[in-house]
Amino acid sequence: MNGQETNPSPDSGADLAASDRAEIGDLLARYCFAIDRRDWEVLRDVFAPDAQITYSGPRVCTGVNEIVAFFRATASAVAVTQHLLHTSLLQATGPDTAAGLTHVTAHHVGYDVVLPAVEAATYTVTGTYDDRFARTPAGWRISRRTLTLLTSAGDPAILRRGF
Repeated sequence: MNGQETNPSPDSGADLAASDRAEIGDLLARYCFAIDRRDWEVLRDVFAPDAQITYSGPRVCTGVNEIVAFFRATASAVAVTQHLLHTSLLQATGPDTAAGLTHVTAHHVGYDVVLPAVEAATYTVTGTYDDRFARTPAGWRISRRTLTLLTSAGDPAILRRGF
């Protein structure tokens, strides 16, 4: 390779050990539950200290403190979220690194809404996380994440009502 990272594909890259695949799967689940439960300490443990995320185009955050602050602010814009992960494709990129693509659906529910929420009180997006993972002494962590959105439904204005 020429030093550039590549996206995983079904026929490229090295297989991950089953234990590594399971640990990364748990890491991805912890990410979702940390955001949905607003558990910022757990979220802090999902990312490497020098991680970088790119969300919604130009929004780039670097370092775990900036990343947690970003999610704390964006989560305050809505009353409830539910992040659902779907198909994941993971591959080893080195002895202590991996790459992955994971499809996501994220539901956002506005304030003062009776649950279950009607569509007019929600905003839902689907997309793909393009992740890089690093094995640290504390286990696997997300070192780089880019979210590419595919679809949206509902009222995006609810995301601005909490700010």
